[in-house]
Amino acid sequence: MSTPFQLLRINGGQDRPTIKYILYYTKFWSTDNFGYGFGQQSFIVNNCSVNNCFITNNRSLLSDIKDFDMLIFHSQNIKDHQIPVARSPKQLYVFFSLESPINDNIDGFSEEFQSFFNLTMTYRRDSDIFSPYGEMTSIRTDSRDNISGGKMDKKELNFKTIDDRKLVAWVVSHCQTDSQREEYVKELKKWIPIDQFGKCSKNKNECDDSCYGNLGTRYKFYLSFENSLCEDYITEKFWNTLEQSMVPIVLGSGNYKDVAPPHSYINVQDFKSPKELAEYLLKLDKNSKDYNRFLDWKTSHRIQSSRQYFKGQMLCDLCEKVHNTEKKVYSSFGDWWEKDKCSRLVEN
Repeated sequence: MSTPFQLLRINGGQDRPTIKYILYYTKFWSTDNFGYGFGQQSFIVNNCSVNNCFITNNRSLLSDIKDFDMLIFHSQNIKDHQIPVARSPKQLYVFFSLESPINDNIDGFSEEFQSFFNLTMTYRRDSDIFSPYGEMTSIRTDSRDNISGGKMDKKELNFKTIDDRKLVAWVVSHCQTDSQREEYVKELKKWIPIDQFGKCSKNKNECDDSCYGNLGTRYKFYLSFENSLCEDYITEKFWNTLEQSMVPIVLGSGNYKDVAPPHSYINVQDFKSPKELAEYLLKLDKNSKDYNRFLDWKTSHRIQSSRQYFKGQMLCDLCEKVHNTEKKVYSSFGDWWEKDKCSRLVEN
């Protein structure tokens, strides 16, 4: 890991730069560096326009924890640490979560978190630093990319008239969920076959990364059902499916129309019942022309779902924010993060 002395050498021995020090105050699950890295080099290799930041998990790097310019708190790990008893007025506290308020392991309404955080870094689009699981971009007409979701000829995308892939797959390890997705699937299974993998399967079928990454060669549809029905909460279940030649069937409260490619998914909320959805899937199974329309978007849009890609963006945003003299406080953090942000699936 770089040291402050090495940091000055990187900057060419000029007058001492305005270095901002960022501290990982918690772990990210079991990861010390959040997967972002340490030192200043992380900002340099990601080509950040503002890179005079130094990031570490070493609380002893500076003489006092109040000397750090920014502290990052991962929601799931906050309870593993004592909250700082004193802070400098200059410090920025960052709330980071990729989990929904249902599963974030903190009570956002508790008194200790009111007027505690200055910045938010989450999957929510109204966060100060947006950290999505994936995103859609349009393909430039001169693009030569040939990645998943990249510019391809329709002949490469559409399956043959006879498509012998199986109907629906679902990989799940969180068996009892707030969204009650398992109840919907239970009803859906009465009408169509669903191959279920993961810890929640009766036969404990496993689906490792190799299996999961190749489901599109074996199945036409995938159940991209979220464990929580919360605002903007659209996870890798959706984006990873789009990267394959499968059609995601979504159950969630994200604004899919705004973030997803046109005509790329099927929303359970557009159907009166699981039976009606099943009937529609069976029709698509018999009609390759109608099914392939759900893949036409791949000629005009691209999907980016690499967490490493987004980590680079987040690092750059953190460095830019810590240099910003403007400072705000989430005085009612629970209202922003939790109040009226989640719902339950209601049976029709």
